[in-house]
Amino acid sequence: SLGIPHSLLVAASSSLLMSLVSAVLFYNEKRRHILSSDRGKMHPSDEFVTIAAGKWKRRLLRIFLIGSFASMTYKIIWTRLMLESSANKTVYFYSLLSVCFVICLAIGSFAASRFTDKIKKPFFMLANLEILIGILSLLSLVLFNGTTPFPSGHTAAGISWMGNIFRNAGVMLGLLFIPVCLTGIVFPLVTRMYAEDIKTLGSKIGNLGALDITGALAASFIITFIIIPLAGVHVVFLGTALVNVGIGVFIMLRYRRIRNSTRAIISLVSI
Repeated sequence: SLGIPHSLLVAASSSLLMSLVSAVLFYNEKRRHILSSDRGKMHPSDEFVTIAAGKWKRRLLRIFLIGSFASMTYKIIWTRLMLESSANKTVYFYSLLSVCFVICLAIGSFAASRFTDKIKKPFFMLANLEILIGILSLLSLVLFNGTTPFPSGHTAAGISWMGNIFRNAGVMLGLLFIPVCLTGIVFPLVTRMYAEDIKTLGSKIGNLGALDITGALAASFIITFIIIPLAGVHVVFLGTALVNVGIGVFIMLRYRRIRNSTRAIISLVSI
């Protein structure tokens, strides 16, 4: 409707508007703080309850890096599968696929904000998430074989171009919703485990963000230009799912705060 130059102006105006709103909110917050100073200073909680200490903190960072690599691999593979199976090769279809990914990740992160602080065994939760991401991703690939005719079909009679686009979006959301939502829970959960106190929260989120980008960049190059040409899309998909399940099984077997019977049952069922 607006074209690229005017769309850029809208984006820039939105940034300026956010800066103005932030300035107003900051002024109001500062004013409330001054007015309430006679009641005593308010101190936020200095400590986050965490069990990610010592060697498990280092292991947590490695696990998160591998998980980021796997997450980007899924996105690359799904993009290739969807575009190859779709009759619509335009930029709109690719953008719609990206929107579906972002929506699912956002829903997962929003869900995590509701219960992450209440989890008593975060490593157990992380292990189950990784196992479910791997297994449900494989299941979504199986379901994809049955839904391929929808995106690959040309415009159906009586359905507009926009209607076909949203039909394809519904198919994509149905396939990606659960595994990608679970992926969206991982970052808030790992942040909750890795952060020690509010004073260092910014640096810890920065470290995790750097690892997340590093894993994504490595996957973008290695998977796209080396692994897929050598092994093929489906083999890489299977291997990535096994990586997720392997992370979960590793945590189950090595983390001693999980009961032996629980670790054994979940590990055997996952394998």
